[in-house]
Amino acid sequence: MEYRAELRLITELFRRAGSSVITVDPNGPMSQFLESQLYVPGLTDLEDLSIPLRDYLPDLQPETVYSITDRLFMKYTYLLLPDAAKETLLVFGPYLEKETSEQTILELTESLDIPPAQQKFLQRYYSSLPVIDPEGQIQLLMTIFYEQLWGAGGFTYAAFNRDTLSDFTAFRQRILSSEDVGAQWNIDMIEKRYAGENAMMDAIRTGNLKKVDTHLGRITAAVFDRRLPDHLRTLKNYCIITNTLFRKAAEQGGVHPVYLDSVSSEFAAKIEQLSSPAACPSMIGSMARSYCRLVKNHSAKSFSPAVQKAMICVDADLAAPLSLRYLADELNINSSYLSSLFKKETGITVTAYIIRQRINYAKHLLENTRLQIQTVAQHCGLGDVHYFSKLFKKETGMTPREFRQSVQ
Repeated sequence: MEYRAELRLITELFRRAGSSVITVDPNGPMSQFLESQLYVPGLTDLEDLSIPLRDYLPDLQPETVYSITDRLFMKYTYLLLPDAAKETLLVFGPYLEKETSEQTILELTESLDIPPAQQKFLQRYYSSLPVIDPEGQIQLLMTIFYEQLWGAGGFTYAAFNRDTLSDFTAFRQRILSSEDVGAQWNIDMIEKRYAGENAMMDAIRTGNLKKVDTHLGRITAAVFDRRLPDHLRTLKNYCIITNTLFRKAAEQGGVHPVYLDSVSSEFAAKIEQLSSPAACPSMIGSMARSYCRLVKNHSAKSFSPAVQKAMICVDADLAAPLSLRYLADELNINSSYLSSLFKKETGITVTAYIIRQRINYAKHLLENTRLQIQTVAQHCGLGDVHYFSKLFKKETGMTPREFRQSVQ
């Protein structure tokens, strides 16, 4: 049975959420299952690590989806893949089903006899795990994946609680409660966060949207340190800092401040309106893509000063009576010279650029506001609504009304 495409989709969803999907040999050693950042040689007996993974699991039957909640409240889902050349175990996790409060972590630390000094490490570790709603979209897609493997009704669920897994979680607890591992994990998390930020800024600076999307999967609430009791306020502060960093990256990419100000201010307002920690990674994704598009669409780094100024004049006030002569007068240069220079450097005429920017702005207003089409036309410097509609359809293949309906 073919299921590779569905497996790639589920794997990518978990990766973007901040968790993982792995395939392991159930008869192989326990060490293959441990997160690499939580294992330091010498902390555990090699005999522990060499015990087959199957021996730690309470059951392992075909056509069965197993759900485990261990004593640390972490969730795992695992199953045997069908039609594999050799027996292969597919494992989702670890993840949480709900946010873990500081109070819960403190109580957990005490109940497991973990030293208080490790509380901050455990808090960081829990904040690094994604929260996956058992009734949410990811779980629904997982069920669809199971049906692809065995057909609807062709599989069973088996759930195990933390008491069933005492040996396994005692082993994990020894790893998690180690002071040495905690210190190293903190360092790794900080390095990972800064490396991710630098890679993202470089992608924005160069206007590389593909790289932006690649790095977005690594920027989640997982790398945010809960420095304040109010976790949402912490993440809002991080988003504010990130907005500034991305703005600087776009500026280094050649975007004029006239474009950056409105985008930066818009995101500053949206950040303060965030109502849950889960919305913060999505906000960062929106910021990254918006600043990257600014670099792609408005970077004037490679153009001469005259062409740069002409572009800025156009984009600064699309409602103005824009024309080649108008821009030449504003810049105090010969209109024929500006026309020739603009076409040589950009590949399009001044008139074509004005039309393109006006239509792009019209699309933005139609998609994001409820303004009447007549009003949209006026904002774009095209007072005649019939001419505006004709021009819009020529450029997009749709009337303004049809475009608005297609994006709503």
